[in-house]
Amino acid sequence: YPDNPPSVSWSSFPPYVKIGIDNSVKERSCSGLQKAFDAAARKGGKYTDVMDYIDWQLNNLYCYGTKR
Repeated sequence: YPDNPPSVSWSSFPPYVKIGIDNSVKERSCSGLQKAFDAAARKGGKYTDVMDYIDWQLNNLYCYGTKR
């Protein structure tokens, strides 16, 4: 994993997408991030960048058990 999260063109998404993810990161909520990842996966398409961003955050918060 790189040191910094992948960039996302947040202006391409409704504001609540980034707000929800940021809140989960602030709360260190692995379950909240996983729910956001699952929702992005269901949408597909341009949400791939969002999924990469969430995956980075999940790793950074040790949600996978250890940091990869």
